[in-house]
Amino acid sequence: MKINIVGAGFVGLTLAEVLSSQESVEKVTVIDVSKEKIDAIKEGKLPVNEKDLELKSEKLAFTTEFSDAEGDVFFVCVGTPNDYTKRKGGVNGGLCVQDTQYLESAVKAIVAVNKKATIIIKSTTLPENILMVAKYVDPLFGKVITNPEFLAEGKAVDDMRHQHQLIVGCNKSDEEYAKLIMSQIFAGTYEEMFCVGLLEAVVIKYFLNSYKAQKLNFINDFRNFCVASGISFKQVIESIKDPVMGEGFDKPGVGFGGSCFPKDTAAIGNYIPSCYTAHVMNESNIEAFANSFEIADGSVVLIGGKAFKNGTNDTRESVACKVANIWKDKWPAIHIYFYDKLPELSDLTLDEIRESKEKFDLIVEFNDLPELDEIFGGEEFKENFINTRKVI
Repeated sequence: MKINIVGAGFVGLTLAEVLSSQESVEKVTVIDVSKEKIDAIKEGKLPVNEKDLELKSEKLAFTTEFSDAEGDVFFVCVGTPNDYTKRKGGVNGGLCVQDTQYLESAVKAIVAVNKKATIIIKSTTLPENILMVAKYVDPLFGKVITNPEFLAEGKAVDDMRHQHQLIVGCNKSDEEYAKLIMSQIFAGTYEEMFCVGLLEAVVIKYFLNSYKAQKLNFINDFRNFCVASGISFKQVIESIKDPVMGEGFDKPGVGFGGSCFPKDTAAIGNYIPSCYTAHVMNESNIEAFANSFEIADGSVVLIGGKAFKNGTNDTRESVACKVANIWKDKWPAIHIYFYDKLPELSDLTLDEIRESKEKFDLIVEFNDLPELDEIFGGEEFKENFINTRKVI
């Protein structure tokens, strides 16, 4: 099989890495309209930092031209950012409008070069947008499949190589074809395939991300209540052994960041009140945390963790960056330095932090950074900086 991937971002490159190692795949062509990005990838400079993302297979090709595509299968992995300057309506007037220009352009460009294309949409977008772009596809020869991704940044390649479920969305008339083509492409990478409706597959992604975001807000609210009441939240949470709690979203933080939860809760929040509330509550929690500090102008502040979580270079919707921006707006003369696991996101090295540790007026650790704990005294560090929070 010859596969084409439109979009050389986090999802597209992860998909390229995994599919280029599949025996059923002869060639993978990655198409992106950014010549700068494609040239950088060819030189080995990847735009995303991901474990096991190497893109060294001889099966891989990178181009800016849709005419270079081979075969009839096209995965669409382009961005669908929210425009917060526009409101769609719906719940409380809505939060944003989803920008579909990249999705529309990708689908139009594909059908222009191949009317028989099978277009598999991995981009996270609302159901109405799937229906909108499906109208561009040739009704006699082309096909549209939706295939949401469930990748955690920092371990995305492993997530795609070991998928718990492969969600395949399609029209009823295309069901057998969709099952066949997707089982061939992803052979050996998933435990179970679920073939559902074209739009149902899209909603599954929004459901899961919104549900997880709600859990984080819930745990943060209870932590805040306990702190305000002088109650040990640690004792409360560590004493609960009920399996309904689940794992991974039972730890409090300032709020959630990254490219998924904030974006998805805002988009689906136009229709679902609880998701609207989840997005607004998260932003309010972050602002409340930032405003709980009184920092003298001229103070020296060290922030631990610039990426929205360890193991990635993604600073989109980073809680640490949002807090830093609020502080700089309130106190323009403060000096903020970031330290992150990745050197390219750090203003200071660990050695420089050690040398200057007596000069910091405030240290706030957002990501899990034991190296900072060690420098500033381990548990004593935690006690001295009571406002320190950890963000999932």
